[in-house]
Amino acid sequence: MEIVDLFLREHAFVHSREVAATDFNVDWLVADLTEEQWRARPHGFNSIAWTFWHVTRVEDGCVSLMLAGEPQLLDGDRAALLQVDRRGHGEGMSKAEVAELSDGIDIDALQAYRNDVGRRTREHARALWPDRWSEAITDVDVRRAVDAGVASDEYSIVVGKPREMLLFWWGLHHSIYHLGQAAMIRRDVTAAAV
Repeated sequence: MEIVDLFLREHAFVHSREVAATDFNVDWLVADLTEEQWRARPHGFNSIAWTFWHVTRVEDGCVSLMLAGEPQLLDGDRAALLQVDRRGHGEGMSKAEVAELSDGIDIDALQAYRNDVGRRTREHARALWPDRWSEAITDVDVRRAVDAGVASDEYSIVVGKPREMLLFWWGLHHSIYHLGQAAMIRRDVTAAAV
């Protein structure tokens, strides 16, 4: 198995069946949730809506801008469809800002955005393979994301790292980490509904 095939197989697990047909995906995580459950913030923490928005923003902004050198899908009218006026991915948001985003985001538009980003990441992974797979991230790549409001200058820490390593982080592992949090939120919001 080529490393790109491994990435694509694992990446399918953190997206819906609409992105990649697989026996296991995140469809179970949001199945039968009401809008109220998507938006709920048990214990005052993040909502499932905020978590999905966050992982999607990281994947869209970092994979598109830094790894592939292409515009992010948020550009254009996507932010208006989401009903979110933020360009970043939520780092440093206050509880009040998380609540505002959770309460206002369009859930259907969020799910469509997540699916579109997942499909596009898969296209980027295939396009990077094999010639640019181990190519190092440059200052120009980071600056593109900083200028777009997705990253801060602290992201310069990735300069010199291979694209493959960061594709696995931003396109897969970061989502796994946060989707585990979303599973705990789901447990709390569905238990409250019983």
